[in-house]
Amino acid sequence: MTVREGPPAHLSWRATEWAWLTAAPATVAAGRPIARLLTGAPGTGKTVLLDALRRHHDHDVRLLHATGRLDPEPTPFGTVGHLLGPAARHTDEVTTVFDDLGPAATPDELHRRLRALHRFTTNLVARGPLLLIVDDVQCCDAGSLAFLGFLLRRMHGLPIGLVLAARTDVDGVLPERLWPLRAPSTETLALRPAERAGTATPLPPPPVAEPPGSSRRRTDETVDWHLRFGGPCVGRLTAALAVAGPSTIGTLAAVAGVGPGPTAGAVRALARTGVLTPDGTDLGDDHLRTAVLDRIPDHELGRLRRRAARVLNDAGAPAERIAELLLQLPDPAEPWMLTVLQEAADRAADRSAFADLARYLAPVVDARPADVALRSRLASALAVSDPTGAVEHLRVAHASAVDPARRMQVAVQLAMASLPARGPGDAAAVLRSALEELDHRDTVDDEPQVLPRPADLRTSAEAVLLVVGLDRRRTVARTIERAYRTDVPEGDTEAGRHKLAMLATALLLAGRDPARTVELARRAAPREHTELAGWTALACARVLRLADRCEESVALLEGVLRRPGHEVSSWTRTLATSGLAEARLATGELTAAEAAACEAMETARRAGRDCGTGTPSIVLAGVHLRRGAVDRATEVLAARQHRWDEDLTWEHHDLLLARGDVAAARGRHTRALALYRRCGAALDEDGIANAVFAPWWARAALLLADLGRPDDAAPVVEHGAALAARWGTPRARGLALTARGATIPGPDGLDLLAEAVAVLDDSPARSELVEARLRWGTGLLASGHVIEARRQLREAATLAARCGATREASRARAALHRAGGRMRRPTGSPLDPLTSAERRVVRLAAGGARNREIARALFVTVRTVEVHLTSAFRKLDVTDRTGLAPLVAADRGGAA
Repeated sequence: MTVREGPPAHLSWRATEWAWLTAAPATVAAGRPIARLLTGAPGTGKTVLLDALRRHHDHDVRLLHATGRLDPEPTPFGTVGHLLGPAARHTDEVTTVFDDLGPAATPDELHRRLRALHRFTTNLVARGPLLLIVDDVQCCDAGSLAFLGFLLRRMHGLPIGLVLAARTDVDGVLPERLWPLRAPSTETLALRPAERAGTATPLPPPPVAEPPGSSRRRTDETVDWHLRFGGPCVGRLTAALAVAGPSTIGTLAAVAGVGPGPTAGAVRALARTGVLTPDGTDLGDDHLRTAVLDRIPDHELGRLRRRAARVLNDAGAPAERIAELLLQLPDPAEPWMLTVLQEAADRAADRSAFADLARYLAPVVDARPADVALRSRLASALAVSDPTGAVEHLRVAHASAVDPARRMQVAVQLAMASLPARGPGDAAAVLRSALEELDHRDTVDDEPQVLPRPADLRTSAEAVLLVVGLDRRRTVARTIERAYRTDVPEGDTEAGRHKLAMLATALLLAGRDPARTVELARRAAPREHTELAGWTALACARVLRLADRCEESVALLEGVLRRPGHEVSSWTRTLATSGLAEARLATGELTAAEAAACEAMETARRAGRDCGTGTPSIVLAGVHLRRGAVDRATEVLAARQHRWDEDLTWEHHDLLLARGDVAAARGRHTRALALYRRCGAALDEDGIANAVFAPWWARAALLLADLGRPDDAAPVVEHGAALAARWGTPRARGLALTARGATIPGPDGLDLLAEAVAVLDDSPARSELVEARLRWGTGLLASGHVIEARRQLREAATLAARCGATREASRARAALHRAGGRMRRPTGSPLDPLTSAERRVVRLAAGGARNREIARALFVTVRTVEVHLTSAFRKLDVTDRTGLAPLVAADRGGAA
């Protein structure tokens, strides 16, 4: 609801009172309650003001009005009936509320009627904001006065306004019967007789300020009105408040250059009109602030910001608030400004707000370009969101650094920042040069205390050399060899743990001694919450996943993503969620793997950089393949056409493997085998000899077996068996046994497949276990062992359905049907393994029903319910009822 700009002409001498009254409809239109009581002796113009308020408004707010009457025999709730009656005539509540408003015989009966009237009023408010105006309230009957008092104390949170006018005696005292209307929320204004001539008001009434979200035109009109009619004092104060933000009277006066007295008076007047917040410390909304700032000339705006920053600094305001003003200046280079910006940067660093930290430091670095430590700190902040910018700063810092220790520290930063920037260039060469320089320096006595010890610098540099070397295919073989000649640190520092993690990664790629590799990864597990610790955790998680410690891997990655109170860079978050996707895919949790992969890709997209999304794309394609969506898998992989894929150790081989899987699923066997062999050749070239890193040999052997080419598969199987024997994890051995069993006919092959099932059953490799059971069951069926074949095929179909792998579940179900068994067609629901009866029981149990209640609902015995639940727990791999709820929810989500 809006009111006309300024009072009507015949009320121009009541400008202050008019502004006070018209704030009520504006407040109600903004969704807030307001109560105002206008008092005065007879003849002071109360009724004239209320009539003008009724006539000069638009219809955004519903207005109802009434006047109290001095009836010889007052009607119970008579004034309320006149007030609310017009609204009641258009509702069905006439008979239920107003026809029942007789005299109240007891307090309980009165309270019941008051509650009924209040309920009716809130129903009106639910249809839109409501303004109630009651004149001559001193003449209202007792019931109506009771309701008005009842409403005044229950308006909180409702868009309702109550404007009352009451007559006082000649001394300005209200009748005692009206005292209940003096609620704490009621603001009172006493009218005094005023002559038209010579009556001054401190500030003419402006257009009522609109709530946030109202039209810009209306806001502009309000600002223009104030700057035109408010005088120089109002204009300067409004501009100062728009620049400085929430301020006390003293601070505002100092910024505006106005005395405290005039400032206080103008603030009170502006607050009454709604331009300022009720406490007068800030502008009413951001639209007003923008409108004021738009009208200040640029040179004046810069002067105001500079002055506001100095005043706030002298007043002890938070450094970050002052820094925001300084950042809007073209040259915040005065010494005190740089000090404030650095203090703001320190506070941003304490809360790990790296974006703010970079913003505050950038002008300081511009003012002090030769300060290597400062530029290095800025680069650390930029590495979170802008690694390319960080690399540029670090190159300048490295060229400017004189002390060898400082050059080493900058070189380490440069190498780490180059990884997400996808342009390491000469980072390794810079690191090696810095190491040589550190070795040849004469003394360390003058080393700055802020730098790490030389031993820690060396350890950190060696760790980063391993990171950079293992990241690129052209250097990975040499880096693995160098890792075997590198000393193993104690691991009691952050740099030591980082080096341990990279040594474990090198051992992983070499495919030797999994126990030693896992031991190093566990020792390296980070204890801090820093960006470097995040990199360490990522490396440890990869090692543990490929060593069949998937749960430990997931715990580390979730720790990276949940670093308390710390901002995680988009690069680190992308890699961590990608690692989660790989771990979930390895354990057969396809839904979780898909969610993590999509999150990783979305994180990279929001950061505006595509690098780091190769792994989630590969995982997503694997999920689609296992669900039988070959076309979708093809589309996902087709999008990976980036130049850096060819040189990435952690993506290139898996990408070849995934493309081979898609080709095999499409029946393009020759291309699939070519891609598998190309993957194997790349691994050999890179010196990677881990059996499960990219197990192309297992895929190729099984495809050749299916094509009836066991002789061609034999050398591939032997190659994989040798790798698996060296790595020795259950997944590696199970893959080798499955490949060998699939290519050897007769009982010997069945024995190998049976052993593969037993070995994989103790590993987290669910997809490999499904494949082994399926091939064992199919072989048993071909050999005439129908009963055992049914059991294995049913187990394979159940496990595949539990994982959501509909393709494998369909293959197992088809084989089971050939063996004479029966099973529901897989739909991708986690409840696919259950029978219809088990599904009904599980859904009721997941909803919280007890066994006896389930039995009664399904007309079965309690024992039958127990049997169905036990079977469902086994098939769904859950231990109790709490594990059923998410599965049932996922089933319903999929059905929807």
